Amino acid sequence: MQRLFDVGYEIHLDRAFSLLASIAPERPRPVRGQAQAIQIPNPPITVQLGTERALVGGRSQEVELSARLFDFGVIRASTWRRGIDRKVDIIRNSYNMLNAESQARRSEVLELVVVALILAEIVLAFVRH
Repeated sequence: MQRLFDVGYEIHLDRAFSLLASIAPERPRPVRGQAQAIQIPNPPITVQLGTERALVGGRSQEVELSARLFDFGVIRASTWRRGIDRKVDIIRNSYNMLNAESQARRSEVLELVVVALILAEIVLAFVRH
C-alpha cells in the first residue's frame, strides 16, 4: 500500500539526507542503460523504517515500512507485507518443482519413443530381408 503526502513546496534533499544519516537512507541514481531520455537531477531519498504489526484484512500481519522523499514536496509512504513475499516464494518453489517433474517425465517419454523407433527399424530390417 502506498500513500502520498504533500508536505510543502519543496524538500531540501541534501539537508534531509544528512538529517536521516543515522538510519542509513538510500539515494541511488536510476540506471537506464543507453536510454538517456529521462534524467533525474535530484533523485529521491528512500528510508527503510523497519517492521510493524498491522491489521490487514482483519488479520494481524508483519509489514515493512518505508518512505521516499521527493524534492517537489511529496513523501510517499509504503508498506509491504512479508507474508506476500513468503507466499510468492512458496509458489515459485512449487512451480520450479512441478516444472522439473514434468521435464523429467517428458524426457522419459522421449527416450521410450526413441527406443520404440529403433526397435521398429530393426524389425523392419529383418522383415525386408
